Amino acid sequence: MKNIRTSFSRAPNGILSRKPIYVCLSEDENVLFKQRALAEHRSLSSMARMLILQSLATNHEQNNPLPTHAHAAPIVRS
Repeated sequence: MKNIRTSFSRAPNGILSRKPIYVCLSEDENVLFKQRALAEHRSLSSMARMLILQSLATNHEQNNPLPTHAHAAPIVRS
């Protein structure tokens, strides 16, 4: 008889779910974090991942601004 796997990963495909990142929050920060996750109907892990990715994207944009030269304007395709 085959063993049927009943558990599955909730992580998106390609995510290293076996490499957790632990973060310490103050009690006040933890309450705010949980309230935001609840308001957005997210798990704590999903909320943490979203906030980290948003922060990384913002940081990347601030450190690598788009060129301001007239000839280097971004191409907009429709």
